[in-house]
Amino acid sequence: MHLRKKFFGVAVLALLLAPVIFFLLVYAAFDKNDYKSFIENSIFESTGLIANIRGDIGYGYTETLQLLAEDVMIKSLDEAEIVEVEQLGVSLDLYDLLKGRWHVDEVFLSKVDLTITAVAPKKSSGDNPVTITALPFKKLTLKDSILRYENPSSQFGIQLNNLNATLEDSNQFTAITLNFDYVLKSGQAGDVNADAELVFGNQLKINNLKNQVRLKHGDIKYDLILEGSLSIGQAFAKIQSKDLRLSSNSFELQSSIDLDYSSEKTLVRLDLQAFNLIPIVQWLTSQPVNIKSQDLLKVSNSELILNYETDELSVDILALTLGDSRFVGELSYRPNAVFSKIKIDQVQLDQYMGLLSLVDFGENSQADEPFKLDVSLHINRLNFENALIEPFINHTVIDTNGFASEGQFQATGLKPKEYLQKIQFLNDDVSKTLGVIDLLDGGLKYQLSPERITFSDIDLKINDTDLQGNFEYLPDKPAIYSNLIISSIDLDRYQILLNKTPESQSETQSSPVSELVGRLKSIGGEGHMKINLLKYQGLEYRGIDIQFSDR
Repeated sequence: MHLRKKFFGVAVLALLLAPVIFFLLVYAAFDKNDYKSFIENSIFESTGLIANIRGDIGYGYTETLQLLAEDVMIKSLDEAEIVEVEQLGVSLDLYDLLKGRWHVDEVFLSKVDLTITAVAPKKSSGDNPVTITALPFKKLTLKDSILRYENPSSQFGIQLNNLNATLEDSNQFTAITLNFDYVLKSGQAGDVNADAELVFGNQLKINNLKNQVRLKHGDIKYDLILEGSLSIGQAFAKIQSKDLRLSSNSFELQSSIDLDYSSEKTLVRLDLQAFNLIPIVQWLTSQPVNIKSQDLLKVSNSELILNYETDELSVDILALTLGDSRFVGELSYRPNAVFSKIKIDQVQLDQYMGLLSLVDFGENSQADEPFKLDVSLHINRLNFENALIEPFINHTVIDTNGFASEGQFQATGLKPKEYLQKIQFLNDDVSKTLGVIDLLDGGLKYQLSPERITFSDIDLKINDTDLQGNFEYLPDKPAIYSNLIISSIDLDRYQILLNKTPESQSETQSSPVSELVGRLKSIGGEGHMKINLLKYQGLEYRGIDIQFSDR
């Protein structure tokens, strides 16, 4: 019995030492650098990447045999990306080695330095898309690495520092942990910590994603949490999500994403359930938002489609609710050009007046560069401090050729003079004109440009004056073409618009009617003007009927 125990102990010891003995035999029999080609071939077979080991090979042993390579360069077949790796390690299954098979269980990468430069994608034929059906290794570890992304055609760039990641296979999924800090080209910074489960197949599925992001912009900091799941297919050409959530202590965004990235376009479909713009406005302006209600900038029940193609971003607004307002339309942006066509059901404008303090109305430093602004706006109902405009329709184009605006409105109870005290960024000419109007009721159609000012279908009450008809002014000639009926007008009220003071007016002996006729003759044009009652310096003139023509 005693002998049996000794024999059993020796057998157990031999089994325990077998891997060590095998490792020593391998170490004694082979030059370490004989494995360079093996590691390089393994990387190529598993990933399709070309590895060049420029340093020496070292050994290690825990539960597996480890080969460690120093100073490694990895590149793709087209050499689009080149990776510098300070240390690369692979772990070999000892039982497979005993059977004469070489199988890499784990890969370890330390201090990787990679720069990715965006290039214009080549048109894809759509045949045989590359897919990942499984992780090539049981475990992949990345430590203390740097990743840069640069896009020469745009202002976007990002660098990931202290990048650490682990991917490890289980029976049904691959667990991933990820953390790094980042710096954007714009100077914004932050850090990211993420956990998720990856399911490989024809579509790569990311389940149970929980991503904590810390943003820093000057003195402003935000902690964000991204949760949900993603489905990625066709070599990352399609990304879908039905339950993606982005939240912080101040807002929450719920969305579904359908991203279709081809050789020519990037398509993103967003379904926004709840999202408040206040943190974004504060982030962009570095100023607090002063509005009557936080819900005024709350986005809800919204559906957007974003298209990006060669530096042009377009947004199709299928539905967008902001506060109590509902938007539909489209918006596109490219360098030095903005186009939009927006329709809104209603806007309570006075509630948003606090946002004016966030807007810089100073001179644009890029004013000399070619620029085009093409904006169409249709608001069914516009409220402003108990006043009402329904509808308000405008199409404005501003470019290097000049300015053009056309539209129509129907107003009730507008008080322009009162509003000027709250809106202080208008130029002097506009302020001078609006400053004499205490009340505006009615509507008209208009066309405005440097060459022509046209008002048609006029049916207005301006202060105490009822005005109907049509009016056109050509500044270059100058000339007036009009057909107007005016109920009553007090000219003394509008002296500032005539560039005359009451004192200078009193020095002239001509009547306001004769002076008006003289001005029409000097200006030129053609038309008819009927004034039922004209008041001027305490005098009244009735039944004025003027017809004029420069022919």
